[in-house]
Order: sequence, then C-alpha cells, then structure tokens
Amino acid sequence: MKRTFPEDKKEDVEKYIIPLRHVLTTFVKRNPTIGYCQGMNFIVGNLLKELNEEESFWVFVAMTENLLPIDYYSDMLGILVD
Repeated sequence: MKRTFPEDKKEDVEKYIIPLRHVLTTFVKRNPTIGYCQGMNFIVGNLLKELNEEESFWVFVAMTENLLPIDYYSDMLGILVD
C-alpha cells in the first residue's frame, strides 16, 4: 500500500499491507482467468480502509463478478499466483 497510498502515514499503511496481499491473492486463486490487473490494489485498498479483510474480499468479488460485463477482462494480461 506504500505505492497505492503514498500520502498516508507509514503506520496506517503498514496495517493494510498483509490484508491487501491476502485479498488480492485469494481473488487471483478464485479467478485465475482474470488474474491480477493494474489498479485492483486501489480498489481493494479503499475497501480495506472501511471494511475488514473478508468483507473487502467479498465486496471486491461482487464488483468484479457481478457488476462488470462478462468479457471486461478478456483482453487484459493478468499475473497468475501459485
């Protein structure tokens, strides 16, 4: 989150780094076809500022799986995480 929110205080940023990784890694495992796309960290980072880790994950899943068109990610290159 240091790069995601560089204006935030260091101690505030540090408490979100591990939850941010957890949410994004779990999302990639759930959606390997989509993978990680640039900018997801900003969305999840903002969710984590208001919600806990699990709530942030499920809201992000709902946003990407239900609100965006089914072919939204079809032309994007993603990063797969083991």
